[in-house]
Amino acid sequence: MLRSTLSILCAFLSALCALCGYSQIDEGYIGARVVDNASGQTVFSWFYPGPLDGAGLQSNPFDLHRPDVLKSVDGKAMNAEEFNAYIKSLAPGTQVVIEYVKAAQRDTANIPETVATDGEAMTITVVLESKEEYTGTIGRPRSITREIEFTDPPLLDPFDPQNVLGAAVAEHRLQEEIERLLKVFDDTIEETTDTHMLSHVRAAFQEPFRLADQQLLLQGELQNVLADPFEGSLRLAASMLDVEYVPDVVTSRGIGVWDWVSSRVHHRAGIALASLPRDPHAVAHARDLLRVPRDSFYISGSSAKASISAINNSAKISFGELVSALEPADRVIGRNGGSPESVGINLPIPEELRALVDGQVLRASMHDEGWIVYGSDDANRYDMSRIFAVVDPGGDDEYYASDLCIGNRIIIDLAGNDTYTGTPDQGPGSAILGVSFIDDRAGNDTYNGELLSCGAAIYGVSLLLDRGGDDTYSGTDWSMGAAVYGAGMLIDLGDGNDTYTGEFLCQGVGGPRGFGAIIDEGGDDVYRANGPQPSMYGTPGVFASFSQGVGFGYRNYAAGGIGMLSDLGGNDRYESGEFSQGGAYYFALGILHDAAGNDEYIGNRYGQGFGVHQAFGILADDAGDDVYKSVTAASQGAAWDIGAGLLIDRAGNDSYTCDGLGQGGASMQGIAMLVDLGGDDRYNASGGATQGESGGNSYHFAETGAFSFSLLWDEGGGVDFFSRGRENNKVTSTGVVNEADPANSGAHGLVIDR
Repeated sequence: MLRSTLSILCAFLSALCALCGYSQIDEGYIGARVVDNASGQTVFSWFYPGPLDGAGLQSNPFDLHRPDVLKSVDGKAMNAEEFNAYIKSLAPGTQVVIEYVKAAQRDTANIPETVATDGEAMTITVVLESKEEYTGTIGRPRSITREIEFTDPPLLDPFDPQNVLGAAVAEHRLQEEIERLLKVFDDTIEETTDTHMLSHVRAAFQEPFRLADQQLLLQGELQNVLADPFEGSLRLAASMLDVEYVPDVVTSRGIGVWDWVSSRVHHRAGIALASLPRDPHAVAHARDLLRVPRDSFYISGSSAKASISAINNSAKISFGELVSALEPADRVIGRNGGSPESVGINLPIPEELRALVDGQVLRASMHDEGWIVYGSDDANRYDMSRIFAVVDPGGDDEYYASDLCIGNRIIIDLAGNDTYTGTPDQGPGSAILGVSFIDDRAGNDTYNGELLSCGAAIYGVSLLLDRGGDDTYSGTDWSMGAAVYGAGMLIDLGDGNDTYTGEFLCQGVGGPRGFGAIIDEGGDDVYRANGPQPSMYGTPGVFASFSQGVGFGYRNYAAGGIGMLSDLGGNDRYESGEFSQGGAYYFALGILHDAAGNDEYIGNRYGQGFGVHQAFGILADDAGDDVYKSVTAASQGAAWDIGAGLLIDRAGNDSYTCDGLGQGGASMQGIAMLVDLGGDDRYNASGGATQGESGGNSYHFAETGAFSFSLLWDEGGGVDFFSRGRENNKVTSTGVVNEADPANSGAHGLVIDR
């Protein structure tokens, strides 16, 4: 009766709200999730920032912990549905009295079927707060409806008997099990909405067995980047962010470079961000959001409201205008960077500018966003904190910043071995509330920074385009092709041998409504992101990275974006820690792609083609004799908790070494795939749930009845080696259902060797 009454009340209030012109009412919020366990107890299963527990999973002032048992609210016994409806019906500021009993074993990983309690019932009084202040974009209606269309037949189709996988699935009668598992993915993406849920992420949920086809679809767009690096990059970013790239028609007919930077870029970026607050508090909140993952998987603690505010500000951005603000510069600037005569007539150079520039300057003019400068062949130094745009014709130059650069920044450097640096809060080549463009056309260059460095953005678009030389790039967090609410791209052209060094969330990382990418055309390159951030699991000697082609979302608050690292030539080396090398976390997609060469991948837990907690990852290597090494767990085609991971190696004699849950190993309703399409290969794995075998499925088995699916498919070559005794030239079904404890069965899996 109570549940029915509350449901009617909530429906009435929602209808009244709509009639009054509001999209929703401000509901009461308590900051807790409760569930009903198998024995009928109503249990506290999670605590969020809010009235009950402002510190997330840490101690709270009321001493409530998971899985304490709820007895009553305001004197009324309630199940989980009734509890949620009751809290929702109350206004912020309302006091509620909660009666509960402590669990004998607290802070457990899973909710027991029956919770043993300890002691007498206790009561606490809680004042509800505003739900709006604690709600991110998760749960809000989607704004993106684009569908991803595949033109080629799938590489992997579990239901087509003419397909290699489909034939194996039919042979071992796994169609019904896979259908049940795919329904879990379908239900998850239908039940979980987000304003910024990207179409490529939704497509992965809808068709997880088409991850290889998704990667080829994105790979095809890279040729446009090589053909026209500037416009091709922006069109790629627009496609990934589900907007249209629309350059200004006047610009495409040709205007002067200074008109371009002072009018077009400034104007269109301003339109894109017009509704976004630009005060110091909003900028500080954005930086707080970027720093959350260093401390926790979850938004929590005293800065929670600020971080959630930064997430919600993203709804005020016009992403199409933002990407289009950087129009086709090559058509405007030309090969020689324009003419100094087209820049103002402010001669002699004012003393104010002299404080910002060392070396000769040929021309300069003042703009609302700062100085526009045409440099010289001297070794110039430029303070970009108050300079809007620079064209420098030559010399070994230094670009630095004495303060944050909020807004737009343009650097076009035609020659020389140049150095770019920034501040601890913002590295070179980054955009905060605007657009950033560096076009360095020659020389062995060095880009050094910390947070937001080298083609990185939040509420903005950054393009770092380096056209040649042996270059060095560094950053600590959200750097080297990384973005949150925007696009961050690092494009390195030519055959230079480049070095990329980072720490955490770097080297092709896409945060919420973000597309982050590194595209390196050639050369023997080194990518490092392995320390000093400690392991997320306290593993000695292991570091957390979240790097090298990773998508990342803020769990419970904001779906993630798309991260991509694509190296198109050379013998490359990738070194990283946990959560790296083609993977994603929480409604996101990550891709690491290497097109050629004999490459080496050194990783750790959750690496080398992984999807974890409702996310998808791909590591694709097209050619060469490659070496894959990973330790601890969950790598080389691994999946956990309604996620999917793919490692696909298309050619060469390859070597794979990993620990448990790897080489096509999935758990907790995951889909894991290791596909090797040629060569004589070696597979070494220790631990369980490896080489096409699944692990346990206790997370969602009770409500779904679904198991995981694991695949190791080796195609072609001579004799392959499997440490677990998998047979050559045979299809093997792995794992069995434990009838006594089905949730912890190692089912289902296939090994296909042809």
